[in-house]
Amino acid sequence: MNLEADTIKARHLLEQKLDLERRKRLERKRKNPTSQLHRARVGDLNKVFQANYGIDGRDYVFPDDDSGRIDAAILAQHYANGNPSALARVLRYRLPWMDEAEFQSFIAEAYAEPRFWPAQELAQALQLTDQRRSDLKVKTIGSIDVSKRQRKKRRKVKDKADHAAVRRANGVKPRDEWLAEHTTNKDKPWEAENISRATYFRRLAKANAADTDTSETGLSAMKLVIDNSDTPVSTETTEPAARPLQDMNLAKSRVPIPATYLREAA
Repeated sequence: MNLEADTIKARHLLEQKLDLERRKRLERKRKNPTSQLHRARVGDLNKVFQANYGIDGRDYVFPDDDSGRIDAAILAQHYANGNPSALARVLRYRLPWMDEAEFQSFIAEAYAEPRFWPAQELAQALQLTDQRRSDLKVKTIGSIDVSKRQRKKRRKVKDKADHAAVRRANGVKPRDEWLAEHTTNKDKPWEAENISRATYFRRLAKANAADTDTSETGLSAMKLVIDNSDTPVSTETTEPAARPLQDMNLAKSRVPIPATYLREAA
């Protein structure tokens, strides 16, 4: 009984730990996005603000009104979250009409509340439609008229169509055409021969192997090529090479000395 209670308690503690780690991971992902995602988001914000406030395709400046201040606050919060060192420089360029006191207060508020907005919430704040999102090629911001699930389903259909187009370009036939050409399983010719399906395909494979063996070329006859032309023999190949004197002395030193010579010397 105690063992079962200890097991339940240990499982409960493990689930609490995993849940805490999961919540921390989601919190870090929400507050501290990767540098690549932050750059993409700032780029998308600049696309939207350029389209809203840009003049003749030139760089934009936020207007001196409530909408301009709200959009500038959104941009400031993203810079304070991902690139705080560039916050004052970028906002000074986007808000040239703001006096120094208000500007310093504006920057302080952004530093106090850095935020990386969720995609759908940011779309609601900017009133970004799906058509405008597609025209501006925005990727990290949602839309107010098409949900994330709908965009994902639409992207899946488009990817499938692109994949099919690549297969057609590579010469792969559609499944309907392939099935129209391969009707063996549909016709079931083994039933007419009163044999099983496995026997039919085994015989078919054996017949195909036999056709392949007869169609292949056999071993060719071996031909011996004899060259009767007379060529002078090189002296370097007939005469042995002269051995160095050092090698000859070394060879002599390795010759065994007869035992009789040793007895006479003693």
